[in-house]
Amino acid sequence: MEFNPVLKPYQLVGVNFLLLLHQKGIGGAILADEMGLGKTVQAVTYLNLLQHLYDDPGPHLIVCPASVLENWERELKKWCPSFSIIMFHGAGRTAFSKELSSLGKAGCPAPFNVLLVGYSLFERRSAQQKDDRKALKRWKWSCVLMDEAHVLKDKGSFRWKNLMAVAQHARQRLMLTGTPLQNDLHELWSLLEFMMPDIFATGEVDLKKLLNSEDHELISRIKSILGPFILRRLKSDVMQQLVPKTQHVNFVSMGSEQLKAYNGAANEYRAICEARTAKSSGQYPQNVVGLIPKRQISNYFMQLRKIANHPLLIRRIYSDKDVERIARLTYPKGAFGFECSLDRAIQALKNYNDFAIHQLLITHGDAGTKGALKEEHVFASAKCQALAELLPSLANNGHRVLIFSQWTTMLDILEWALEVIGITYRRLDGAPQ
Repeated sequence: MEFNPVLKPYQLVGVNFLLLLHQKGIGGAILADEMGLGKTVQAVTYLNLLQHLYDDPGPHLIVCPASVLENWERELKKWCPSFSIIMFHGAGRTAFSKELSSLGKAGCPAPFNVLLVGYSLFERRSAQQKDDRKALKRWKWSCVLMDEAHVLKDKGSFRWKNLMAVAQHARQRLMLTGTPLQNDLHELWSLLEFMMPDIFATGEVDLKKLLNSEDHELISRIKSILGPFILRRLKSDVMQQLVPKTQHVNFVSMGSEQLKAYNGAANEYRAICEARTAKSSGQYPQNVVGLIPKRQISNYFMQLRKIANHPLLIRRIYSDKDVERIARLTYPKGAFGFECSLDRAIQALKNYNDFAIHQLLITHGDAGTKGALKEEHVFASAKCQALAELLPSLANNGHRVLIFSQWTTMLDILEWALEVIGITYRRLDGAPQ
């Protein structure tokens, strides 16, 4: 797909807001647009204009979560094609750290326009990371840009202090966050001090003791101080400028095995409800809901939802006899810990779903993983079959697809399906990267 570098009107307003603060010599700003409005694009356009309008090629430091480092690199290459970009992250960082340190110490011009780094560099206490932070301090940064800047709401944190040591002498500190400001004095002051340390620095003072968190007048005053340096727009504010959203619901029909599992579960739960009604001695015979605990009813529907997503989310393929055999195979290898009895391991495994048992066999089974599921099992779900048909064509046309699921196990199954059909992916589920 051909790239068309055109900003929307509200994004132009955002870029001009940042340029105005730069012209006035303001050392800090917060771009707090709601998620999805293009804060990254506005920020990289601003950095590009600093070079073209003010002959300021940087160096700029961009700090962000590790999960979005590649996205920042991609957007910089797209919107700032003349920029030299260094990814200061991963295995190659150690060697480059020494080079950076020596160049900075010698006062040499930066061999890059933008240095990308993850927040983890400012969170850990290893000797190598201390050396890396020391190397960053040697450079005179033009703009230090922090994505997801709400993580800097605690000035007492190791992250805040280490990043401030690098950013405090920069010409400008630009913070991006989609999270609105909270009515918390400690958080507000932490952001205010980070933006403008020359004016609002409090040293080692314990803000939690100094500030009364219930002082609503002071909260309002700090927000009014921050006001001129914050720009926040919601989707509802700029809806007319956004590309219209098209919603399309694609109904898929379950295959025979998935339908068999679904109907089997529904019949089982129906039988339980009928048996409970029969035992009620005629009292409220029609009010089944009143006779069965709400939690149990909720669990029934949850199980049906799981089967509708993928039948591997329940245990159906592996019988109790299979479970006992697999437990005896994997138990001696520490699959259930070394303090658990075999009987308890068998009982625990009976509560596993088919996919979890499959993973256990892959991890702890014998060579050849006898009993593990085969590739056709991953497509026993109508939804997975639909994705297998849809995703390759979308990928070939340059689209990037975002898939949500409420269950991490479903994400595990989707990973397997994507690997089978040859689609590359990146997973984000809150786990450490």
